[in-house]
Amino acid sequence: MEENKRLGVLGEEAAAAEYRRRGYDIVCANYRTRFGEVDIAAFDGEYLCVCEVKTRRPGALVSGVEAVTPQKQKRIQAVTMELAQKLDIADRPIRFDVAVVTPRSPSLMEVELLENAFEGL
Repeated sequence: MEENKRLGVLGEEAAAAEYRRRGYDIVCANYRTRFGEVDIAAFDGEYLCVCEVKTRRPGALVSGVEAVTPQKQKRIQAVTMELAQKLDIADRPIRFDVAVVTPRSPSLMEVELLENAFEGL
């Protein structure tokens, strides 16, 4: 299990780097509440972009997008509401993204960023 956790952390770092490469400002990572966790929250200039990161080895049986079930989406939305209130940006539009990260080698992570991956609030 430690290997999976390490891989997940590397995937989240790769996804955050992709957001920064695109010019987004990372607001927070791994924000936790009693409802669950938001992996990455970032501003793109207009939206608060909330991203669930799914790191999958090549050939995984369940895709990263499929792993973000309706139940998971509801938890992410609940955490996002608390985060938006804490940041005092409850009136800002919110977009829910999924980053699917696939390790290609020990030093190369492929990041597919799916904007508006699911409907929100």
